[in-house]
Amino acid sequence: MSCTNFYRAIDILYYLKYTLVMYSTYTLNTDELTSQFISVLQQAYPGKKVEIVVQEAQDETEYLLKDTQLLAAVEDINNGRNLVSVPFESL
Repeated sequence: MSCTNFYRAIDILYYLKYTLVMYSTYTLNTDELTSQFISVLQQAYPGKKVEIVVQEAQDETEYLLKDTQLLAAVEDINNGRNLVSVPFESL
């Protein structure tokens, strides 16, 4: 069973000292920590030693709504203020 069917995963590949290393971030709720999740990890990293780090995930929407400068910029856009035009040819 594919991990994309159960979990939102972001896989980023890094080159570290000429060795290809895979880094995966899984964001899920604690009630999704099942034996099936362990199976997904085992399939993704067969026979490899892995390091598991757990931290509480921050809600992205809540984080963005706390940024008053960002909210002011959104309000400016909605009201047509402080807009900058860039000619496409200059890009």
